[in-house]
Amino acid sequence: MSWMLFRKVLRDIRWPLFFVALLLALSQIVRAKITDRITNELIPELTKYIGFDKLIDILFKGTGKLLETLLGGDLIKLDRAEHMQTIGFVDPGVLILFCIWALGRASSALAGEIDRGTMELLLAQPLSRSKVVLTHLAVDLITVPLLGLAMFAGVAAGVHFIGLSGIELLPYLGAVANVVALVLALSGMVLAISATGRSRSRVLSTGIGIVLVMFLLTFFGQLWEPLRPFRPFSLFFYYQPQRIIIENNWWVCLDAREASAASGSLFVPGIAVLLAVATTGYATAWWVFTRRDLPAPL
Repeated sequence: MSWMLFRKVLRDIRWPLFFVALLLALSQIVRAKITDRITNELIPELTKYIGFDKLIDILFKGTGKLLETLLGGDLIKLDRAEHMQTIGFVDPGVLILFCIWALGRASSALAGEIDRGTMELLLAQPLSRSKVVLTHLAVDLITVPLLGLAMFAGVAAGVHFIGLSGIELLPYLGAVANVVALVLALSGMVLAISATGRSRSRVLSTGIGIVLVMFLLTFFGQLWEPLRPFRPFSLFFYYQPQRIIIENNWWVCLDAREASAASGSLFVPGIAVLLAVATTGYATAWWVFTRRDLPAPL
């Protein structure tokens, strides 16, 4: 690893890192306020006129199934604050921030330097190609956990200042581990693509296309039965922080059904799968980049 390059990359991304971490933390604080309003005000008021079971039928039947999917499936109980707060980890806006960080960082790490014509200047220093890749890996190993910890800090701040009761913070560290594994998997995948290309825009568009397909496959696979068997091919399928927080369940069923799947189904540790993908991606980026010919700058 090159400390010179390490410091340069951290200096270049310090403000994007700060703002993304801030947004992630604020999203959890806002989620705490929403949780408080729903569980302590809205739900008790509505159940005065209709039963809770009837309310759930109204909200989640028919087209409401889409809303249930966005909230995390039938695992979530609307009248329990400890359940509602977990929605902040699967909120589409939060997932989009994860993808923006991973795609932006990884696409500019190698292909971006080649595209700008600065890779030749970088390698003109006493610096090997292996050190370039390993340095970007080190940067990700520092910055990605910071994003996860920012979310944890947001949850802790929201629970404390809003005054939510019945929420234990320790299980959220497991969700943070799931966040770190997902973002590293996305970054490793895009970095492998970046190592093969010379245009940052092409690498970025390819990465966006792949991530979008995986996201839609995971989401619509819960609603449309023919897509369900293909959900395990998406990285987002192994991102299940709500199950970790609520049930302390770190396993994902590969037949793409819920945790109540029949005995004999194959279960895998979701975080381990994501870390395996991340390792494969970074290793592929290292192998390709150390062996490819660098094109001359335009």
